[in-house]
Amino acid sequence: MGDRRVDLAEIKERQQRAWASGDYAVFGAALVIMSELLCEAVDLRPGQKVLDVATGSGNTALAAARRFGETSGIDYVPALLERARERAAAEGLEVDFREGDAEGIPFPDASFDVVLSTVGAMFAPDQERAAGELLRVCRPGGRVGLTNCTPDGFAGELGSLFGSYLPPLPRPEAPRALGHGRAAARAPGRRGRRSADLTAELRVPLPLRGPLI
Repeated sequence: MGDRRVDLAEIKERQQRAWASGDYAVFGAALVIMSELLCEAVDLRPGQKVLDVATGSGNTALAAARRFGETSGIDYVPALLERARERAAAEGLEVDFREGDAEGIPFPDASFDVVLSTVGAMFAPDQERAAGELLRVCRPGGRVGLTNCTPDGFAGELGSLFGSYLPPLPRPEAPRALGHGRAAARAPGRRGRRSADLTAELRVPLPLRGPLI
């Protein structure tokens, strides 16, 4: 376990450097439609308390705020949070953006009606811990909605291409596959497990326009 924890920390450190090394907000602007579709999929309603995990430059948090949600967004890259705050101010939207990690969300248990993440939490090195955190901060009967890339789609193929030119990363344990039915995730710092009804999956082609790299 000790070696695995060190490996996961190394992966996270590399990820943080990568997200902070360029202007991800430019790329993220092409993904706004994903955030809008996710908010529609979870049937987000005015007045609900919403958390966007790994918010980046704020796409999903802003989409939730436009639907009059009481919205917060966390990310572990300060530069991206600054861009998110600039965008919120430009639209006149109130969003609580703060530093935070999908594997250690800085809010108490059952703080939110809806917990969302758009191609964000999927990058957490410790997937079981991240899943536990998403469940922990979501109130009983609330909703957790995720938008993720598929291994056989453009993003998966692009990642494989990049990986062929980069030194290998430590390989953590693979997360268990998610699908229809029930699943359980351990919430760090709490006894036992919380169960959640999981519904998957809706595959939607992402209409990207223009050069991305």
